[in-house]
Amino acid sequence: MASFPTHVERVSFVVAVVSGIVGAVAGGSGWPITAVVAGCLAAAAPIAGRYASQRLARKAELEADAEIAVAYAKADAALAELQATRDKLRPRQISQDQAEAFVRVLAGAEPFEIVVACNHHEAEPYALHQQVTALFEHCGYKVGYYGGMTNSTVGIEVNGDTSPQKTLVMAALTAAGLSFVEYPRYKDEGMFGGICVWIGVHPGLSM
Repeated sequence: MASFPTHVERVSFVVAVVSGIVGAVAGGSGWPITAVVAGCLAAAAPIAGRYASQRLARKAELEADAEIAVAYAKADAALAELQATRDKLRPRQISQDQAEAFVRVLAGAEPFEIVVACNHHEAEPYALHQQVTALFEHCGYKVGYYGGMTNSTVGIEVNGDTSPQKTLVMAALTAAGLSFVEYPRYKDEGMFGGICVWIGVHPGLSM
């Protein structure tokens, strides 16, 4: 496959042609051929040198651009990871939309007693506990309180025997986008009757 001459090769070709022409003229004029050709080559040398320097500079520029692109990509990945970590550790809060979805599920159902427990010494679980309690009370439920939980519970758990009431509570939590783990019986047998929602420590902060 034919390849196109490089710029240096083109410069060399022009120098050779000019040297030949000047050599022919010099022959007719009695000038030393070697001196004329040497002069032509000397005149062309700076041109080739400048082009080579430009090529090296351009190569360095392209390499620098590539390194910068890699650095930007790594920075973007680090920022994305940082944002994901921040989202993971953000305090749990029930938004207005989540609250409305929660209430819609419970609306019209016959209220019943329920216990919402947390560790009242932990600010984040306690704040979520207050929100969940307020939603149940808004729907007319009688909510029992227990604040002596330890930090062994991670996330939200729903405890109690299988029943339509328990199914309703889990449906409300699901509608609000609050993930939970179901236990078929009370976590601490005999401590509570009915259904209990345990608000444990933040999953992102558990060890």
